[in-house]
Amino acid sequence: GSPVVAGDLVIFNTGTGTALARKTGKTVWKHDGLPGLATPVLFAHRGNPAVAIFCGDQLIARALADGKLLWKIPWKTNLAVNACDPVFVDKDSKVFVCSDYGLGRALYDISGDEPRELWKLTQGGDGHAYSSGFYHSGKLYAFVRDFARIDVADGARAQRISGSGSALVLGETLVLLNGSGGLRIGKLSDDGFDETINTRISSRGTPNVPAFASGHLFVRNEDGDIVCLKIGR
Repeated sequence: GSPVVAGDLVIFNTGTGTALARKTGKTVWKHDGLPGLATPVLFAHRGNPAVAIFCGDQLIARALADGKLLWKIPWKTNLAVNACDPVFVDKDSKVFVCSDYGLGRALYDISGDEPRELWKLTQGGDGHAYSSGFYHSGKLYAFVRDFARIDVADGARAQRISGSGSALVLGETLVLLNGSGGLRIGKLSDDGFDETINTRISSRGTPNVPAFASGHLFVRNEDGDIVCLKIGR
């Protein structure tokens, strides 16, 4: 997981959450526990700034300012690996949780005092090890073996988009990276995926989600090499 800058704070997925002052490095709040591998995700809890941290055995939400516990969702896999970022939907009233390693995918209503499970699917292939997907234009996209649009109502696969790997959305542009260095880029719409670029950027495995900044796409392979592509302004 990556650190997340939130105003004057930098949030880390260590323990069950740590916040440092951005300018000084001083610890603002810190909580012990089993860390996960996901990046912290900022959201609004009843209109107030909050952060969700996918720890090694649970998803925890904390108030951004002081780290106060807001709610938690138990999520213990058979290898204590939670690497997918949680995805918030419907104006942060629900959260989508995804993993591999014996679990799968689930949706929770977090508008009340405690999270309420809306659905949970735990068959083999119902989740992903490191790419959870995203919520885009009112639709939920994630991996069900293949990359697909997911029905928010029941978690079923509503539309297959592409094969396995990882996915990143940039406006209306979808970036798909398979686990062996194959890269596809195109337009994402209600009709599916209109591919415009199909290329191979690495001869080694690429089990990660690409990063994008200032028109440049960054992809790492399993040897630690980085490929940088200019794909926009």
